[in-house]
Amino acid sequence: MLRDFVEWVFWTGMRKGEIRKLTWTAFNRETWVLTLPARSAKTRRPRRIPLITRELRAIMERRLAARRAHPECPYVFSRNGKPVVQFRKAWAKACRLAGIQGRLFHDFRRTGVRNLIRAGVPRSIAMRISGHATETVFERYNIDTDKEIGDAREKVSGYVATLPGEPRVQPLRRAVSE
Repeated sequence: MLRDFVEWVFWTGMRKGEIRKLTWTAFNRETWVLTLPARSAKTRRPRRIPLITRELRAIMERRLAARRAHPECPYVFSRNGKPVVQFRKAWAKACRLAGIQGRLFHDFRRTGVRNLIRAGVPRSIAMRISGHATETVFERYNIDTDKEIGDAREKVSGYVATLPGEPRVQPLRRAVSE
């Protein structure tokens, strides 16, 4: 269950609380679209999540298989038929085993947002997927690295090198004071 929960935030950038509240009534198996109802979203705006990628479909297939053991449980992400409430100990153990102690679950939300932007997804769509209501907050998740900034400088340098001829910058004349 923790694996699916973590992968879900990685691929969608959704909030932990929003993922916890996902129910089977929000999932349309015919269209493979999951709708986060407004009452479950922090922004109080509903969000539609088409499950068209193989990664999201694989997670949902595993959740459907897990549901067979507890068909009465309404939650997509559940543990033994019970809603997910806390998983701090399981998270700490998973991080320790992976050799990445001290990581926050919320780091995957940042990663999800960064991946959307780096993949070329338009900001408005990335914000809708992750549930960010304002550019200001969204930008806090879209952290640039020194390498990305350096790569951008290299691109500018390469572009300028392709420009024809000598620069045509004219010196400014001094204003005559009266």
